[in-house]
Amino acid sequence: MKLAVESKRPLPQTARELGVGKDTLYGWVRRYHGKPQAGQESVHSEHLDEELRRLRREVSILKEERDIF
Repeated sequence: MKLAVESKRPLPQTARELGVGKDTLYGWVRRYHGKPQAGQESVHSEHLDEELRRLRREVSILKEERDIF
């Protein structure tokens, strides 16, 4: 991965030298930089929205229980 990211060579050339497909190497580099692939962002965002709703419900319940005491 370091070779692909730090090299001044084009990624397709680096992919050939490593014996992997250029699309595979592009995917690895995207993941290395923390960028989601096409379609992953919406799934990830959807999961976070669901988790946020769950946590807000839980906070609301805990506040009610606290206020009762």
